[in-house]
Amino acid sequence: PHLLILDRREFSVMVKNLPRKFTSKDLLKAFECHVTREHISMVSVPWDGKNPCNLGFAFVNFVNLDVACRAWTDLDGKVLTTPTSSKALRLQPARLQGLVENLRHCCSALEPDVDPRHFPIILINGSPVSFRSASGILRELDQTAPQVDASVLSEALKPFADAAAD
Repeated sequence: PHLLILDRREFSVMVKNLPRKFTSKDLLKAFECHVTREHISMVSVPWDGKNPCNLGFAFVNFVNLDVACRAWTDLDGKVLTTPTSSKALRLQPARLQGLVENLRHCCSALEPDVDPRHFPIILINGSPVSFRSASGILRELDQTAPQVDASVLSEALKPFADAAAD
């Protein structure tokens, strides 16, 4: 992709044209064929609350721009196939950038009764952190820390990495 971005830290992409039965785990697995999970900090596939499918798009946050560009080059236009459909992915820069902003959005946008299987996947150095733990820590940091960025959040979440899943 041709992106003029001077900040080479985290970068978030919106993935469009996602097969409707794909979950966050499925999308993470597809991306792991091109980058390691240590380079991804969040995968979010919004799920339709009324139908048993996703909304056709997702968000992936990368820990740096170089990795995001490599994944973009490899995956934009790649056809993902499920038993019921085949779709060519389309990637674009996400409106919200970074783990902190995307996690804040997920915390406010998720319906209270969403199935935990459809929670976003949060990864710290490749190790999973439960969405509930991550969202709780972010709320605490927002109340106490002067400025919360990815490094502050990642450090606070390290003890929760590999803890029991939601």
